[in-house]
This record gives sequence, C-alpha cells and structure tokens, in this order.
Amino acid sequence: MFRQLCSNQMKKIDFKGCLNQAAFFIVFGALFSNASLAAEEIARELALEYSSPVLANRGNAKLTHLELDARLLAVPERDRAGVVTGPARLQKLIEDQLQIRDFAGKAVEAGILEDELVQAQLYMMVSAWLAERYRDQVIAEQELDDYSDQAREIYVLNPDRFEAEPSVSFTHLLIQNSPQAESQALDFLSRVQAGEVLSELAVASSEDPSVADNQGKFRAIELNMLESGFRAGIEAMSAGEVDLVQSAFGWHVVQLDQILPSRTVPYEEVEGELIEEAKNRHKDSIIERLLRAHYAEELNIAEGGVAEVLNRYTPMND
Repeated sequence: MFRQLCSNQMKKIDFKGCLNQAAFFIVFGALFSNASLAAEEIARELALEYSSPVLANRGNAKLTHLELDARLLAVPERDRAGVVTGPARLQKLIEDQLQIRDFAGKAVEAGILEDELVQAQLYMMVSAWLAERYRDQVIAEQELDDYSDQAREIYVLNPDRFEAEPSVSFTHLLIQNSPQAESQALDFLSRVQAGEVLSELAVASSEDPSVADNQGKFRAIELNMLESGFRAGIEAMSAGEVDLVQSAFGWHVVQLDQILPSRTVPYEEVEGELIEEAKNRHKDSIIERLLRAHYAEELNIAEGGVAEVLNRYTPMND
C-alpha cells in the first residue's frame, strides 16, 4: 500500500512564450489587416502557484491532495464515489497520477519546457480550459432555481406540438417474405382463431428481430410511424380483430388490441421534458449573449499575418 506523507509541497509553474509578428510585402486588404499590429510583440506569461499536503510519492515524483482532487473533478460528480470505492482503486488512481508526475518532471529536466512552441501549446490548452470554465460559471450564476413557468409557457404557445396523432396497440407475428410465407402465416392465423395466444406463438416463431424484447406487442404506436402496407391493413381492422396483413417485410398475423384517437397530450406527461427544454433554451441564450458581446469587438488581423501563416503551412509548388 501507499503511505501518507505529512509534508506540504509548494508547486510553482512559470513559463513564458513570446510571439513575434513581422510585416510582409503581401497585403490582404484593409478589412482584414492592421498595419499597427504587424510590429507588435506580445509576451505571454503564465504562473501557477498553490500549496497542498503531499499524499504520496514514488522517487522524486510527488502527488498532493489538491492535485488528486483536481483529477477527480474530471469525473462526473455522480461517478466520483465509484472511482474511490476502496483502497485498491484509490491506489491505482494514485499510481497513475504519480507516473504522470514522474514523466512530466523528466520532461522539464530534458528541456522540453524551454521550447517556446511547447509553452504556447500549454498556454492555448490552459486558455481553452479557462474559457470553458468561465462560460460554465456565467451559466451557473444566471440559471434559475425553477423553470416550471418557462416550461408551461412552451406548452401553451405551441399547442400543435402536443397534439398526438391517432395510434394503435397491436400484437403481431411476422413471417418474412418467401414463397411459403403467406401459407405459413395462414396456419398461424388458424391457430390463433382456434384459441392459441398470439404473443406466445410470436415468441416461439416470429421472425421480427424485436420479438425477444417485446413478445410481439407494440403499444400506442402512431399510425404515421407504420410502414405503408402495414398501416393500410391495420386501418381496415376493428379493435379485437385478428387478421393477416402484408407489408414490405412479409406477412403478419396481427391482433389489433386498441385504437387510440388523436388527443392533446396533457402537460403533466411532458412536464419533465419541457422543463429540461426551457433550461437548455435559457443556457443557449446566455451563451448567445456572451458570444454577441465578444463579436461586437472589431476584428483586426496584423498586416501580412494571413500571408505569413499561409506561407508557413501551404506547400509551395515547384
């Protein structure tokens, strides 16, 4: 087992990246270029500093409590307890993190962090993470405790959306297309008419792949969702009737269990779905406002900058 260490460890990460931009002869137009930016040089510096008790070490690699907590933040909250259900799983997690610390430390010793491009990569990764964290924080600050009123408004303002089409409940046994399919289906129809239970026959003999899950029973299926031939056969039947129906899939022995007319779906049936929709709509509007504020600022691209990037990444023709 790993052993707890009692010391505190101060972590400090400091790296600098310098972006140089020079003017080029090619100019891409006033709308997309800005001569004043061409000579501008930006020094990027990112320093991270925190203090936390050391949890474990292997050689020079050390892992703190705060670092382990940070790693667990990447796991959905509902799943975190499962990650640390016992000493063995926790030890495995710590072992993995120590291996990362070890390799990272050796990377620094090897001078990898001195490469400005590597520093820029790290800066871009941190920037992307911070941007996402900022967006989530703004959303959390503006989220409502209850979206019931907004959900009810969606329901009231969109009545057509909650009009359910006519639907049917039925049980069927399918014999897929073959020269003998109709005669086989007729045999099964005779057996049902003689008193055998269609769902039991379906479980034993239906060639519908879904029969293992539904025993041949389908409930409240909207007519407009059915295959055209099958729908035509169903519409010619009365509730309680058993008959043969032909579709593009083959021959069906069908028992029409129930016909459900069109109806207005009660709010209570869709309340949870509409509350989630209202919450997502609000979230989208918050993000839209953030983006609108960002894009309200003028875009300036350094004169010659586009040409430089194209020259850097576009292969030159001989």
